[in-house]
Amino acid sequence: MSLESLDARVLLDAAPLVPPGGLAAPADAAPTSADAPQITTFTATAVGLGWYVFSGEVAAEHPDGMVVSFGGEPNSVQNLSTTVDAYGRFSILVHLATDGSDDGTVTAVTSDANGDSNTAAVDVTPSQ
Repeated sequence: MSLESLDARVLLDAAPLVPPGGLAAPADAAPTSADAPQITTFTATAVGLGWYVFSGEVAAEHPDGMVVSFGGEPNSVQNLSTTVDAYGRFSILVHLATDGSDDGTVTAVTSDANGDSNTAAVDVTPSQ
């Protein structure tokens, strides 16, 4: 077995290719970021007296490990968060007060490494 020297090989021109009918971006153009993440579904499912599962899906280039933070009107969801799995799914079990103080809109927010974010909301009425 021996190694071949690459010094004598001809290198191709590094000029950008121009697709038919289009222009190539300048070589010094900033790369474009991927699309912002999107919370495509967000639901609240009552599973017991005051107990709710908040779940949904995030569409992103690499959803695994993204964080979904919860907020909105109910005090019981403030400062809660959960992690998105490799399939873009997330869920969290939360106990909401049934005295009416936690009735209202729950928000879910996620953002990517570029700071692009998306928010979704769902209404809950644990007092009913």
